[in-house]
Amino acid sequence: MKAYEKESIRRDAEQDAANGNYSHQPSAFMNYKARDIYDEAHRKSVELNGYGGQDPFHNVEDADRNIKIVLIGVGILAAILIAVLIAAVIIVTQEEIVVYAVKFKYYVYVAAALTTLLMYFVGKGANKSLNILFYIGIGAVASRFFAVIVEMREGVTYINYVKAYTNGFWYLAKYTLLYFGYIAVIVGIMMLITLLIRKNKSS
Repeated sequence: MKAYEKESIRRDAEQDAANGNYSHQPSAFMNYKARDIYDEAHRKSVELNGYGGQDPFHNVEDADRNIKIVLIGVGILAAILIAVLIAAVIIVTQEEIVVYAVKFKYYVYVAAALTTLLMYFVGKGANKSLNILFYIGIGAVASRFFAVIVEMREGVTYINYVKAYTNGFWYLAKYTLLYFGYIAVIVGIMMLITLLIRKNKSS
């Protein structure tokens, strides 16, 4: 490469440094020697003259900000997907609990009666394990009667209502919310009953 060509490259580099860009930067693939001369001259010009030397197309702050925006967007999307997945799992679980309570209703009734007797006569409301079994037994019965509530409102059997899925996600979700509120009230009442029994037996 001739001296005047090198000097021309250096002048272009100095001009670009002053303008804060790389518009005259040679391609390293086409002429790596010219690229080296340009890069060195550009760097020295920036250092000597105190230019910003910022390529508007390679702004680090903008790049960092864009990355943060993308990460936030991905995080929000992931949170939404996880929430939807959890909601779907909860709905399916609730439906299965009630469906099994309907299918095995006689076993549910027997289990509820046995756990109630054990809690009252053996545990006397003071045995935590028997109390938990009592809550589960009564919760199962409550699940069976929850199906009756849905059937009265919808005019079809609970199993057919769940299998149809014709009313959409919201209609299933609203019963899931109602179910957990309903069960929470039932369990709260059962806890109050065990407390009263425990106090009555201990007095």
